Amino acid sequence: MARTDQVVLGIIFKRGQTGTFFLLLKRNARQGGFWQPLTGGVEDTETLQEALIREVREETGIKEVVRVVPDLLSHRFYAPRPVHEHAFGVEVRPGTRVKLDGKEHSDARWCTYNEAKGMLMFPSNRTALERLDSILRGETSHLHP
Repeated sequence: MARTDQVVLGIIFKRGQTGTFFLLLKRNARQGGFWQPLTGGVEDTETLQEALIREVREETGIKEVVRVVPDLLSHRFYAPRPVHEHAFGVEVRPGTRVKLDGKEHSDARWCTYNEAKGMLMFPSNRTALERLDSILRGETSHLHP
């Protein structure tokens, strides 16, 4: 059973020779039809990271996660009930493919940072993406003097 006040948000990304790409999922029309990162509820017996990994598998079919980038954003909002959202980065291998289950999402797209930022509906999603991108740029800045 899901804890009604805890939600995870996962910005799935992959790095390759042509750059870093972020996965956005399009909600089905009956659920708003907007683009967002992966989201999902936390079950009573799960940690936040366990819920995140489960949601990645359930919603995208991705079974292998390279690493989790924690603490991108943690905030509360009302929709229509109080929700506490915890945002993470989720790195996957460059060749990773997505297989939607069709229940919540109608489409998936790997996007550049600018594309993703322009497609996201909610300010908190954009803030989490900005923070993840900043972390990733910091990791690679020492490679290019």
